[in-house]
Amino acid sequence: MLPRYYIRTLRRPTPIISTLLLRSCYSSTLSPTPKPKHKTLTNILIANRGEIALRVSRTASAHGIRTTTVYTEPDRLAPHALCTPHSVNIGPPSAYLDVEKIIKAAKESGCDSVHPGYGFLSENAKFAERCEQEGLVFIGPPPSAIEQMGNKRYPLRVGWVYVCTYDYT
Repeated sequence: MLPRYYIRTLRRPTPIISTLLLRSCYSSTLSPTPKPKHKTLTNILIANRGEIALRVSRTASAHGIRTTTVYTEPDRLAPHALCTPHSVNIGPPSAYLDVEKIIKAAKESGCDSVHPGYGFLSENAKFAERCEQEGLVFIGPPPSAIEQMGNKRYPLRVGWVYVCTYDYT
């Protein structure tokens, strides 16, 4: 059972207030939403390996987008290195986390975007910023969102409510 002070913070606003909030937030007459600027992707560098690289490559190819994979010397005969006609050897196994080598591979192979896959690169805000600096589209959240996801104090600053479900009695 939750303490009363938690229940008070979880109450929903009255229907009249929520209706007014929805009207003000989604009204096109009050503030027109600017159209986002989208860039058509033609070449994607997949900065991951294994099944993830295969799935991203398969999906991109189904949409007519050329893919380039990166591989290291021990992975030269791996399926992700052989599945695309465009593959770049980036050196030793530690190179999968080397931002400069991945960006260099993307530039040399003519890619306009980078898919980080899952794992360390997708959680690296500096990698996303570096891609933007080099004119590459980072397929993922913006660097500011990655930084906020990694900051455990951020939800407290913006007022997110944590609900404690542990019963202390």
